[in-house]
Amino acid sequence: MNHFILTIDTEEDRLKNKNSFEYSNLKQLNRFHNFCNKFAIKQTYFTTYGALKNNHFIDFYNNCSIDKVEIAAHLHSWANPPFQSNDLKNTRPFMYEYNEEVKKEKISFLKDAIKNITGEYPLSFRAGRFGIDINNDFELLVNEGFRYDSSIAAKADFRSFVGQNKIGPDFTSYSEKAFYVDKNGLITRDKENSILELPVTIFSSGLRNILNSFSKNIYLRKVVNLISKPIWLRPATDITPQQVIQMIEKHKNDTLVMFLHSNELDHKTNSYFKTKEEIEYLYYFLEEIFRYINEKDYNSIKINEFHKQ
Repeated sequence: MNHFILTIDTEEDRLKNKNSFEYSNLKQLNRFHNFCNKFAIKQTYFTTYGALKNNHFIDFYNNCSIDKVEIAAHLHSWANPPFQSNDLKNTRPFMYEYNEEVKKEKISFLKDAIKNITGEYPLSFRAGRFGIDINNDFELLVNEGFRYDSSIAAKADFRSFVGQNKIGPDFTSYSEKAFYVDKNGLITRDKENSILELPVTIFSSGLRNILNSFSKNIYLRKVVNLISKPIWLRPATDITPQQVIQMIEKHKNDTLVMFLHSNELDHKTNSYFKTKEEIEYLYYFLEEIFRYINEKDYNSIKINEFHKQ
């Protein structure tokens, strides 16, 4: 059976000033939720600590269709207690820039904030800025009770992203297919002592994959990206939903993981959809994808339902 998973990074407004932690975009969640329900599309909200503490989010959760929604953990390390000297600055450190004790404490605060709202600890996790260290961070996630992760963006290279002192991860060697990862970051068949990784779906050409696999040079990879631009399974103003559907037809993924930010739902709070007209285009884009998903008999699930299928 083919699966479609809609994920929303539910977080602060995306403003020019990275230090500004406002959450007015969360007022748009009710419209978005009702829109998704119209097409029987379930939603996994990867939610930051700040969003969880916001009244707009609490009101949304209290009035949503609970069976259609999963509240998952989204760690914006720099905006999540306990705060460190590097936090709340423009650097936005990656999760792996903190020591193990601090990471554990931050995740505990985030888990508790989710349980205070939903009554349950989260099972699904996504690192902020896709900043996860595959070799070291999965042991902590397993120990903290997570069963699913979606921090990997298949075929993407984030080494141009900069944190406090380190650069972003390189996922170019990873497939978009779901796979299990053990505590050591190794792919495994052991389903009991591991995490199921559900990478964000990114479509890329075979040529791009081959060139990237032979080059570790970050600048050459940027050239490759310009020549053969990857297409994310997400709303965007520079592509059409028909182009995305063509890529779905071509690649025939059995699991699709769609991605967007909550701040993209309000033209005042993001840098992608900057007018009311562009917001309506976002909804048109989603409607076309949702209709296709339903027509092709994809099963819309929350991430924490994957094992049940």
